[in-house]
Amino acid sequence: MHPDGAGFAYIKNGKAEVVKGLMDFDSFYTKYTRALKRFPNSVYLIHFRTGTGGTITPENTHPFYIPKGALIHNGVMFTPSDKTGRSDTAILSETIGAKLKTPADWAINRFKFGDYVGTHNKFCLLFDDGKFLIINEIAGNWEDNVWYSNTYGWRGNTFNRVGTRGMN
Repeated sequence: MHPDGAGFAYIKNGKAEVVKGLMDFDSFYTKYTRALKRFPNSVYLIHFRTGTGGTITPENTHPFYIPKGALIHNGVMFTPSDKTGRSDTAILSETIGAKLKTPADWAINRFKFGDYVGTHNKFCLLFDDGKFLIINEIAGNWEDNVWYSNTYGWRGNTFNRVGTRGMN
């Protein structure tokens, strides 16, 4: 697990549920395995944070809620200039979530958004209907029906993954 916290999202009763602010592996593992037992058929977004902008706090761990779902991000988009300590992803999820309010909005704009943030930034979104969308998917890796957003430190780690039911 990366040193700056973790979180995950899954579908609970028809809505994306976010569990974040888990600052040690034992906390993460306990909550994740509990959710996995209760909702084994859900797609899961899992994120281990290495802080690159914003303060190292539970609030800056991913995922972040967006309208009708949740979002995780790997990369650096910008260095936040506000004094709130929020990360680039916290700011972006609020800003872009105000414009892209539905899964269809994200799907229609995914390539334009991917071009805008650059291929070094990867996003995965989980929507309330259980479908997911990966932005800049080509920059990650699929292995055994699991998509990984990076190639460093992931081999053999069964927790940093996304399921296989995506959007068409």
